[in-house]
Amino acid sequence: MKTKKTLTTISLLFLLAVGSFAQTGLETGTKYGHGQDSIDCRLNASLFYEAAKQGSYADALGPWTECYEKCPASTRNIYTYGVKIVVWQITNAKTEEKKEEYIQKLMEVFDQRIKYFGNHPRYPEAYILGEKATALYGLKKDDIKSLKDAYSWYKTSIQGMGAKSKASNLQTFMAINYELYNVSEITTVDLIDNYELVQKLLNEQLEATSDQQEKDLLEQVLEANTTNFANSGAANCETMEELFAEKIEANKTDKIYLEKSLNFFEKTGCIENESYYRASEYLHAIEPSAAAAAGIAGSYIKRNDIKSALSYYSEAINLETDAEKKAKYLYTVALIEFTKQNNYPSARQYARQAIKENPTWGDPYILIGDLYQQSAQKRMLGEKDIENLAGYWVATDMYEKAKKVDASVAEKASNLIKLYSNYFPNKEMIFFEPDYEAGKIVTVGGWIDEKTICRPKD
Repeated sequence: MKTKKTLTTISLLFLLAVGSFAQTGLETGTKYGHGQDSIDCRLNASLFYEAAKQGSYADALGPWTECYEKCPASTRNIYTYGVKIVVWQITNAKTEEKKEEYIQKLMEVFDQRIKYFGNHPRYPEAYILGEKATALYGLKKDDIKSLKDAYSWYKTSIQGMGAKSKASNLQTFMAINYELYNVSEITTVDLIDNYELVQKLLNEQLEATSDQQEKDLLEQVLEANTTNFANSGAANCETMEELFAEKIEANKTDKIYLEKSLNFFEKTGCIENESYYRASEYLHAIEPSAAAAAGIAGSYIKRNDIKSALSYYSEAINLETDAEKKAKYLYTVALIEFTKQNNYPSARQYARQAIKENPTWGDPYILIGDLYQQSAQKRMLGEKDIENLAGYWVATDMYEKAKKVDASVAEKASNLIKLYSNYFPNKEMIFFEPDYEAGKIVTVGGWIDEKTICRPKD
């Protein structure tokens, strides 16, 4: 007959044996654990996977939590679907406190994925950090601390993934750069370095793909990134010169690089930089183009060689196929003819051509109005006072047209109308001139030779 002590010893040994056999994956450092825990883990993994795959996150939550806590190394599905499950919790949180709790849980999900699956060949730690940054930015983009965290994770991710980084991550990373730059959390040097890195990686992706749809998308991202940087305030002309001076020289035979550089200078308004001029000359030597010719023309303007400048602008106008760009070149020539050559008829001719190319642009109308009011002030329109004062009628006609076609110049045009309406002939002057009568159509003489309505000053 066995003693009570012997039975107790056997019972303890049995319990120890069972305990050593039934252990979780977390406890044993294995994928599934041992004994019943291994069975439970596999069952829960199957249950949450099927539920989450159907979008039934409420049903998936329980078994997913069991796997997440007890066998975290069992399957990558714990993390790919875990993100969706926790985001569902965030979306359905009843209080801000609970929402914040779930957001922190979501960040832990990414951290735990790095711990157990961070050495995956296709989705390594750098990739996971990019996903983590994207998730945080989407949830807390108005919080500076979160923006700084996302910035740091993106930076590490992009440095690790290189040209394999998602284009969307590169784009979002730059968006965060601009937000942090605007509140002085990163420096101008940081912004420029990050911009150059992102542009480099996007261009590498563009060169590596043969898929036209992907090419189009990457081109859009590159263009948007260039535009955003140009408008960021960091891209002042001094910075632009520092940024491009050596690179223009190093890439003086690279047509694509030179074209993109010129486009960037134009977007930032830095078209009087030496680097812009040199890039224009190098590009023109490779292949004559409108942009290059215009750039060279600008360099001659700076040197006050008007004849050469007009020659290159003429070439730019002839080579340009884009109507809006051609209108800008025509308008620039009109300005030169006005301000440098005092050739008012020629200036008007080019301004009218600019309007023909871009009818909804108000600046050429304003320029013509300025030509007319200057002619009136300089008494270029006749011997009589009223003949010259009539120039203000046609000037304000042009400003009115500018208002109608282009809302962006409406305020400026209105101010000019208000100013120069004060110079209209008064009623007494009109009364004593037989060829003029209020309300009737008259022709403004001199070089203008344009009809308008006779109207006295109010």
